[in-house]
Amino acid sequence: MPIRVVCSSCKRGINAPEKYAGKSAKCPGCGASITIPMPEPVAAALDVNDLPSSARQDTPPAFTPPVSPPPITATPQSSPGRRDEQTLLEDSPDFVRGEIVAIIIAGFLFFAGLGILLVVPPLGVAMFVLGGLVLGVAHLRCTTTKLTVTTVRTVFRFGILSKTTREVRHSDVRLLEVSQSIIQRLLGLGTVKVASAAHGSIEIECRGLLHPERVRDVIDESRPH
Repeated sequence: MPIRVVCSSCKRGINAPEKYAGKSAKCPGCGASITIPMPEPVAAALDVNDLPSSARQDTPPAFTPPVSPPPITATPQSSPGRRDEQTLLEDSPDFVRGEIVAIIIAGFLFFAGLGILLVVPPLGVAMFVLGGLVLGVAHLRCTTTKLTVTTVRTVFRFGILSKTTREVRHSDVRLLEVSQSIIQRLLGLGTVKVASAAHGSIEIECRGLLHPERVRDVIDESRPH
């Protein structure tokens, strides 16, 4: 394998045969004397410590596991306006005054059934049952109807078998009305009506309330001014 030598005078490159290693010779270009160096093994000329860590076979590159991003946790957000919502008033129709017609009918059936019971017992029992049904339905109608006024909205729930819920936010109230017929005025009852700006008709209409003006005032005071 030829030995590559560079003349120090003319900088000419010379390929000298390996047999002239360690001997002196003349440069064919300028005639200057040059010394052919001894060949050295490539492995001896290289120091493994001088190699980069990626080129060393005995020391594999360290594995760095990928860093996973922190998990995203969804933070529940409370509905605006309802976080500090407080109940101001809860009211239901008055059973004794509001269902006075049903009470009169049930009383008539009871007394008539008592008189007929001695003559026609089956008919008398049927009238007692009918009177109880009239009275029970009237009571359920009152107990299952509820008007709730909070600091944010007015909620109206009604229904015996099926349940219906209506609500109007105080900020959307367009109409707030209290109506009383002659009989309702005599009994101290009234009907509260509430409509929002989004609808043209009455959305909440709760009848048979005692002191309906108080309910109206609570709703009106909760409206933003």
